[in-house]
Amino acid sequence: MAPIASLAAALLVGVANAGSNGMAMTPPLTWRSWNQYGWYIDQGVLLAAAKGLVDTSRPIKGKPAGTSLRDLGFNQVGMDEGWATCPPSKTKTKSGGTHGRDPSVDPRAAKLRTNVTKPFSIGGGKTAMYHRANADGSISPVVDKLLFPDMKKMVDDIHGMGVYVGWYLNDCLSYCQSLSDECSASECIPGDVKAFIDYGFDALKVDGCSAQKDVHKWASLIYAAGNHNLTLEDCNNGPKPVKPITQGGCPDYHQYRTSGDINNGYASWVGNAQTVMPFATSGRSGPTCWGRAMLLLLLLMLLRLLVLLLLLLLLLLLLSLLLLTPSPQRTRTC
Repeated sequence: MAPIASLAAALLVGVANAGSNGMAMTPPLTWRSWNQYGWYIDQGVLLAAAKGLVDTSRPIKGKPAGTSLRDLGFNQVGMDEGWATCPPSKTKTKSGGTHGRDPSVDPRAAKLRTNVTKPFSIGGGKTAMYHRANADGSISPVVDKLLFPDMKKMVDDIHGMGVYVGWYLNDCLSYCQSLSDECSASECIPGDVKAFIDYGFDALKVDGCSAQKDVHKWASLIYAAGNHNLTLEDCNNGPKPVKPITQGGCPDYHQYRTSGDINNGYASWVGNAQTVMPFATSGRSGPTCWGRAMLLLLLLMLLRLLVLLLLLLLLLLLLSLLLLTPSPQRTRTC
């Protein structure tokens, strides 16, 4: 994959900001695992998604044969929650299983995961959900090796297909004993950034559930480590832009969430979509820094709603035709 031009000149006067590296000039077009897989992901899921982006066997309307989704700009796969090892939730479901690990709720929960029974030590008498202390005193994220036996090789294999790869940190831990990891920003972000660099990821989504909430620190440490080609997504981890991009309003990241989570209701669909407008009309969303709602799921829901409306209109049309069609008049025969 062709490298982006060096930012050495910018680094001479200090650590460059994420938004100044020339990435995300157009909205990133990324396949992400959450909507389809939730926390039931593994190395095979990411590899299959990347293969799907470069597949040329399926015809694309209006495009010549041999065109792939990557050719249309969909050039990145990103994992979401589910890669980490952590002690599972103890909350029991109706069938006796635990939240996120109950095959009667979702058969994919039968997938074998690394079994840990308690939080990890991070030193100083502290524990964390998915971080642990190393022998040298540093702290690293704990990858589930049963699901991702070789994260570096996976990233390299996907790069070999000409596709970028994104990771997910400051996790929301839906299947763990706690939704949050209480390892602080100063304790855990350095080790997370080192793992991000060592594995070779190109993009990073930092969520807002755990305690590593300092998007500027994330960006600064990644740049200081020499990675200038990344795209960084602020998923409610830090503040949204308050002034236009051209006035430095988006210094640390390339994408940010404008909305909360979406649910299966019309008010949520419309409300999420409308959150983008104030940012788009005030110069706070555009090249190098894009505001987004959960639009892929939103569009799928709206598509379902549209299909239901069309079926309803068709039914009403058929009923009106039946009501308006005059009955044949009978003639007397005697």
